[in-house]
Amino acid sequence: MTVCAMPVAMEFHNAVEHKEKIYVLQGEFFLFYEPQKDYWGFLTPMTVPRIQGLAAVYKDSIYYIAGTCGNHQRVFTVEAYDIELNKWTRKKDFPCDQSINPYLKLVLFQNKLHLFVRATQVTVEEHIFRTSRKNSLYQYDDIADQWMKVYETPDRLWDLGRHFECAVAKLYPQCLQKVL
Repeated sequence: MTVCAMPVAMEFHNAVEHKEKIYVLQGEFFLFYEPQKDYWGFLTPMTVPRIQGLAAVYKDSIYYIAGTCGNHQRVFTVEAYDIELNKWTRKKDFPCDQSINPYLKLVLFQNKLHLFVRATQVTVEEHIFRTSRKNSLYQYDDIADQWMKVYETPDRLWDLGRHFECAVAKLYPQCLQKVL
């Protein structure tokens, strides 16, 4: 079976599925694909074009969080795309300090958007570099349009490493239920 080629070559894109359509986002391009018709179409692009962001479907909207702009600047912009209205709405930026070099992972859990954040801090003490990492979980409140920190790893907990992935929500949801 052959599939219609994408109209634009993409790298560092993100894709989500909603109601049997695939939505692909990257920079100035926002596409949808209808597998039943084997058809690609263009949609209204993001108001802040960026790549390497995180996407998730939440309440019939596609949320696109963070990313890198054309000038290689990392941003923590949050936008929501209303699928029915074909319209982007700018939300409050995710409150994050660039200096902590955060690693972000977006997940939909218990019908709420959650963002895992691994913050890396480098300190220098007497010519010795020390790296510390803190892992936090944020939950999005769409009514108040804000991210709330609902959990932070205690200082005594070991570092989960630089290749930490968001497997906790899938493997141990009962642990998160205690936190939330």
